[in-house]
Amino acid sequence: MIYFTDINISKLAFKSSYYYSKQFYKVPIKYNKDNLIFQSPMFYIPYDVKIHDNKYYLYLSLSNKDSNNMVEYFYDKIKDIENLICKKYKKYTFCSSIRKSPNNTTIKIRIPMYNNKPLIEIFNQNKKTIDFKDIHSQLYCETILHLESIWFYENKCGLTINLLQIKINQPNVLNGYAFDDTKSVIKSSIKSNVDENNPAYSKYFKMLKMGIPPDAVKQKMILSNIDPNILDGKNTHNNNKDNIRPIFDVSILKKTKKTKKSKKKSKKKSKTIHSLDEIKQVLNTLKKIKKNI
Repeated sequence: MIYFTDINISKLAFKSSYYYSKQFYKVPIKYNKDNLIFQSPMFYIPYDVKIHDNKYYLYLSLSNKDSNNMVEYFYDKIKDIENLICKKYKKYTFCSSIRKSPNNTTIKIRIPMYNNKPLIEIFNQNKKTIDFKDIHSQLYCETILHLESIWFYENKCGLTINLLQIKINQPNVLNGYAFDDTKSVIKSSIKSNVDENNPAYSKYFKMLKMGIPPDAVKQKMILSNIDPNILDGKNTHNNNKDNIRPIFDVSILKKTKKTKKSKKKSKKKSKTIHSLDEIKQVLNTLKKIKKNI
């Protein structure tokens, strides 16, 4: 098996035809002497499985090829293969597997059946096997396809592309009972609390109803200087919007007044200018003191 981007058109080979009737026969397609089995990109499933002449078909949307590079590459690759067949079998009218309509562009994929049972494997995105009935419209999928043969009927021909495996991206579904009944207990305790309708506390009770953990709500109340025990129904005050019970009385905190620093004016000392005789006299006095010492 290869990825569709690795398909080399030059390696395709058309083998000897085998007949089902005089009017209907097939030409097998080989790739490097083997079956051409390849993985596709992700497609959208626009319709449920279709049944024509007791044959089952799945139509995959290519409408997003202008916005999705991988789908566009896949579209171009199928078109290249079809063009090769048209050139080889010019006398036949080729019926493309790609169907265009005003609302959608799809590719027709055959689902092999035996005794009304699909010969394919079906998985979900978790690699679990699911049922054939789980293939339905409005889901995304990836496929493994087999470019089996070219069919011929009277003066027409076309590709037979078989589905081998499909992976369906199913919606996430919870199995079993998944409700958290503790939230219901919280809500029932809120209803019996007399402070729930107090405008001063109502937003905290609303936070509990939204599923916010009680400890987180209480922490918020502490930061707002509100007693968190109110949530537990321990408020002894009346149901009055102006009667808020703080954790501590902020009124006892006195604001310190800023004191103005007094600027002391420094007295400027007057500079005295001494004469030369006065300086000599002071020096002589110092010399006498030194000798006496």
